[in-house]
Order: sequence, then structure tokens, then C-alpha cells
Amino acid sequence: MHLTGLDPTFSLGVNPLLIGDLSIEESLRNTSPLVQYVLVFIFAATPALELWAVIPIGIALGMNPLGVAIFGFLGNIIPVYLVIIFFTRIKNWLQAREYIGENPAKSRKRSYKFFKKYGLPGFAVGAPFLVGVHIAAFLVLTMGAKRRKALLWMTVSIAFWTVILTTASLAL
Repeated sequence: MHLTGLDPTFSLGVNPLLIGDLSIEESLRNTSPLVQYVLVFIFAATPALELWAVIPIGIALGMNPLGVAIFGFLGNIIPVYLVIIFFTRIKNWLQAREYIGENPAKSRKRSYKFFKKYGLPGFAVGAPFLVGVHIAAFLVLTMGAKRRKALLWMTVSIAFWTVILTTASLAL
């Protein structure tokens, strides 16, 4: 199955399916099987690409669905764990460089309303499509979630979406 018809260009003019001059599809297609799974891991760990792009493309290219799911899951969850584990250091670093401040941005206010309405489980499950799992991991902690619960619900969310995307990709 050829995927060149995919063009999920964001409103910012960024096409997350392009890595340099190559698309994810070309990157995966033009490498050895071992390197393909390493790339699935790396692409899943990359904000804006994550699972929603990598799993369908890998499966459509004929890669082993279980391998794609496992490497995609690990590539997505490990950076989330790192964000949660090193939350205080990351927050202090961002504040020192004035990337975040006391007055939350409009988008953070919307995230907070969503978090208050649906709680940590709802926010975590919606995260891959709302703000991305990396940002969501950081946000849930800024909104008062405990680290252990954040780790649990982000893991559940990523596992859930891994299964859904793998199953849906196999059905196509």
C-alpha cells in the first residue's frame, strides 16, 4: 500500500510526515528490517509524529504489526516517563528561560478546563489527539496530578491507543 496521498499538514505549515527530504514512509521503506523498528521507536518518541502516524504507516508497509506496536509503544512511553520523572527540573529550566510563567496561556486554560471536567483518566486518554502525550505528561503535573497516577494513566492511554491504532490499521 502506497501512502503518498497522506498529507496531514498542520495549520502551522509543518508536515510531520516529512523528516528532512524524506517522508516517514520512505525512511521506513528504504532501510533494513532492524533499522525499520529502530525508526518506529524514534518516530513514536517524536512529538507531533507519535503513534498516530507511525503505526498505520509501518503496518501499511508490511512490517510486523506486533513489532510496530511494541516499538511504537516503547518509543512513545519512554519520553513520557522521562518528562514525569524529571518534571521539576524541566519546569525550573523552562521558567528560568521564561518559556513558561505565572500567567497561563489560553491553550493551557482550555487544557485545565478539560482536565477539571474529565479528570486525569479522560485527559490522558484524549492527550494524543489534544496536545500530544509529551506535553500532556507535563501539563497533568502542573495541574496537580500525582506522579504515580500520571504514570499509570499515561501508560494506560498509550497502551489503549497502541491497540486501537494497530487494530484499525490491520482492518484497512
